[in-house]
Amino acid sequence: MHDVQGEVIVTASAGISWYPTDGNQGTDLVQKAETAMGRAKESGIQRVEFFTSDMQASSLESLRLHKDLLDALEQEQFTLFFQPQIDLATDGIAGAEALVRWHHPDGKIVGPQDFIPILEDMGRIQELGEFVLNQGCDALQRINEAGLDLPRMAINLAAPQLEDPDLGSKLAKTMQASGIPPEQLELEVTESLLISRFELVQNQMSELLGMGISVALDDFGTGYSSLQYLTRYPFSKLKIDKSFVWNMAKGDKDYEVVKAIISLGHSLQIKVLAEGVEDKRHEQTLRTLGCELVQGYLYSPPIDFKAFVEYLRKYSHPGQED
Repeated sequence: MHDVQGEVIVTASAGISWYPTDGNQGTDLVQKAETAMGRAKESGIQRVEFFTSDMQASSLESLRLHKDLLDALEQEQFTLFFQPQIDLATDGIAGAEALVRWHHPDGKIVGPQDFIPILEDMGRIQELGEFVLNQGCDALQRINEAGLDLPRMAINLAAPQLEDPDLGSKLAKTMQASGIPPEQLELEVTESLLISRFELVQNQMSELLGMGISVALDDFGTGYSSLQYLTRYPFSKLKIDKSFVWNMAKGDKDYEVVKAIISLGHSLQIKVLAEGVEDKRHEQTLRTLGCELVQGYLYSPPIDFKAFVEYLRKYSHPGQED
């Protein structure tokens, strides 16, 4: 029997409610203390928070949002928008990225930053991810049937999807049903998805590559960047995060980061796409650095399917009237 010794560090958070200010009943006081403790955990380790009425309002709003998102999943209130990707060598369309939006019943179009973290906390992100994947393939099928040329559709994968051992078989069934060739599909993953379960993810990506599906590394440089990812995973594309592109002209450091990523991609024979291209200065700088692909508001904001089909038609036939 081995004598195992080590140091264990324990931290604590606390929430406090006051009698009778915050309630007369024990259950009310405990509930409000738990609400305050939740705020303490969100604020960092080893914190103490006292209950306030603002916390209650925030908690109720959070509950409403959770319920609204469950309804959104059941009623398929989510929809896809599409943003074109441009080849700088030809100025032609190299592909498009499918971007999920929540079409809220009140008429608002809600961006993913406002609901994806919540769905992840709720453990329901895989449902949304599979919906996006199926809808993206369906959109690609309709584009092909319309006789329009879209070389590739990029679709983001959620962590549970990438770790799903049945991912390959699900994709095969989806592509067979839609009739789209695998080389038209590109799956995007972020660096944070690559940290855990290395062997599983590596096997998954090798299977996708064997099927003819390409995989892109999204938001490169903003997460847990490691050059190991680029040598061990079969990426076909690196996507430079828009924050670097936006700040290229403001400081030498961001410019040098963009330059280094493009050079690294070329050295490893991986194509590089820059996101967030909003003006001609961005485009010209990226051309000079040898970046192959670009995406951003200079070419088009994310648009719904109908508008995207019209965009493809006009891009393929300049000057064509409706």
